[in-house]
Amino acid sequence: MANWALIIGVTTYQQGRGFNRLDCAVNDARAMHSYCHDEAKFDKVFLFCDDSDPIKTPNGSLLETKPTSSNLKAFLYEYFESPHLDAGDNFWFFFSGHGLRHEEEDYLVPYDGHPILLSDTTISLTYITKRLRKSGADNIILMLDACRSETNFGNKAGGGRPQQGVITIASCSPGEESFQIPELRMSSFTYALLEALRIQGERNCATVERLCGHLFHRVPEINTEYRKPLQNPHSSVEPNYKNHLILLPQQATLADIALLREEALNLEIEGRLKEAKQLMKRVIALDPTNQRVLNIYERIIEKLAQQSDIPRQNPSLENGGSLEIADDPTNSKPIEDIKGSDAITANEKPGSEAKILEGEESETETQSLHTPNRYTKLETLLKAQNFREADLETDKVMLAVANRESEGWLRIEDAENFPCKELRTIDNLWLEYSQGKFGISVQHKIYKNEGGTREYNEKAWTNFRQKVGWVKFVADGEINSFAIGPPKYMTGKGKYVIVEWNSLDFSLSAKKGHLPFLKVLRISGHGCGAWSYLISRYMECSEQTNKTIQPTIFSRLLQLTPQPLITRGILKKTELTLGLFTLAIVTLVVLLYRPKDPPTVIPTLEATPITTPSRYTQLETLLKAQNFREADSETDRVMLAVANRQREGWFRIEDAENFPCKELRTIDNLWLKYSQGKFGISVQQEIYKNLGGTKQYDVNVWRSFGDRVGWRKQGSWLDYNNLNFSLSAPTGQLPLGFWFFGVGGVFRDFPPVKT
Repeated sequence: MANWALIIGVTTYQQGRGFNRLDCAVNDARAMHSYCHDEAKFDKVFLFCDDSDPIKTPNGSLLETKPTSSNLKAFLYEYFESPHLDAGDNFWFFFSGHGLRHEEEDYLVPYDGHPILLSDTTISLTYITKRLRKSGADNIILMLDACRSETNFGNKAGGGRPQQGVITIASCSPGEESFQIPELRMSSFTYALLEALRIQGERNCATVERLCGHLFHRVPEINTEYRKPLQNPHSSVEPNYKNHLILLPQQATLADIALLREEALNLEIEGRLKEAKQLMKRVIALDPTNQRVLNIYERIIEKLAQQSDIPRQNPSLENGGSLEIADDPTNSKPIEDIKGSDAITANEKPGSEAKILEGEESETETQSLHTPNRYTKLETLLKAQNFREADLETDKVMLAVANRESEGWLRIEDAENFPCKELRTIDNLWLEYSQGKFGISVQHKIYKNEGGTREYNEKAWTNFRQKVGWVKFVADGEINSFAIGPPKYMTGKGKYVIVEWNSLDFSLSAKKGHLPFLKVLRISGHGCGAWSYLISRYMECSEQTNKTIQPTIFSRLLQLTPQPLITRGILKKTELTLGLFTLAIVTLVVLLYRPKDPPTVIPTLEATPITTPSRYTQLETLLKAQNFREADSETDRVMLAVANRQREGWFRIEDAENFPCKELRTIDNLWLKYSQGKFGISVQQEIYKNLGGTKQYDVNVWRSFGDRVGWRKQGSWLDYNNLNFSLSAPTGQLPLGFWFFGVGGVFRDFPPVKT
């Protein structure tokens, strides 16, 4: 993989143009240049600042690098008129200077920029991204250290719409300034960025997601330390799977590589084969000896060859794999941007058999607790305990779900009809990362205990706000510095006043139920607006979740899955209800709890061994030699042979439901016999049942199961390569190859599906 960078720092501006001097901008640029050139060892690093050296262009001429409009445009034209990079390569663009926004377009201001003559003297982000795409690199990162208070610069990179195929990391959010720290001789954003890039060990920032997470909490921390106003970095990652791209290969962990492999598998499932190919090339570069990875890549190449004559409906991937934007992006909306409650999958058409069960309010939709792409940033913020930004992001996500972004607030009908799936996902994320202290369900319980209902009840609402800390008591003469509106001084004994959002406690020391605040539900600080209706909606969703689903409904739920299938050993990807991790569990449940199997189907150690068919000779040989790693792979192969699915390399639901009992017993007995009773499907089932496991998935039971059999350590699911393939492994750890491989090589904690 090749790495190029274009770094620009503008300290001085032409006099009379209205742009103040930025003393740290050149230092920012030079520090980034030093990192890319000397530490990260980029192949090419181009520096434009006040005193940088000339650059030799492809035609052999020298180009001055003073950051003027003409010099920068000439460079972008000369170097990117034809591709110099390939799919799998990276291009970093760093800018430190002033930024402007005009008529839904974002502009970077060079040395000779003019606030009126924008088209002639400044450079739009749209133009920059178009030129950089022509480089051929499929991983383009814009790092913009520019103020966004000036006419709302950079609200959405590139003319008011996200830039497909581009990762944009801005130093501050809309309406904020990007601050220089004289003591550091650098801006707080660039300082935090370089700090993040240099972190070693488990907490490194090798991926886009971790880099952004570090910046989200570190920049405000630096500003606070040096007494600067609030500044919150902002990111836009398109498409969303690029959150898992590895920026620093030398620091990547096995889990990072496995997660990238999983994203490639997801793209393959969705039919986005060119993107899947690009990601898998990155995985191969990081893990070149992994035969399974090479097999996946070959399979994708084969599928691409088969589809070469089929017209593509998705955005094409040209110029060495970089993504091209259609002239009218509204004509083709990505699947992940469609609200789950209204989405029709690629294989569902009006009148199809995949209909929603009447009266269930779409069990497939309401029971899904997976984390969609839209929640990636929210999860990152919550994981970092950046509750302030997480609260704002929750508002943003809810507006997107309700399609109310332009209005900026939710109506009562929006709250009443808010999709259960989305509501549960938001709540589960808050619960998980606040240690059960924050969340809509926590607020619901408190509100209900105070007598709250759907209709506005002033007493219940007042008591609730006191309990969660949304109002505070101000005594006589005390300065009301944290409340909304006058009076600043209270008289008499005092009174409760409403706390302004900026004065909330965004830490775990806050009162239970203090967050999320959900400003989008209240037009003003007074009254509860649509809030009580959302709480009632949560109650409805909870009641639907707690319904017992009979096996017939459970089977039908599985039948509602889209047709694109996951690779070896896993079943169908259910975009409506199930995350990949949950699907692995469903596969296990189907095999172990098939209704037509008699109770005696699970063999025991004392059971009389059945005759071993010839297809199991290799498996028995490997197990006898205690070569458990290869035996695990052979188990995959045998099960596919039994189901006659070798060519496809994966299981369908019906294959698991109808897997022959005799074959299942044979596989289990062989594992039992040669592991001294330590490994086998029956062993795994016994552990799972003893922990309280049933057909109905319980996240706590499943995690406990993972801990017990050694699939998890210290709260994280292990990579397949890190497992113990010996008799010293925990009881029940094997077999599991096809569970692991089906989710891309690593188990992940997807939120559960409750039934």
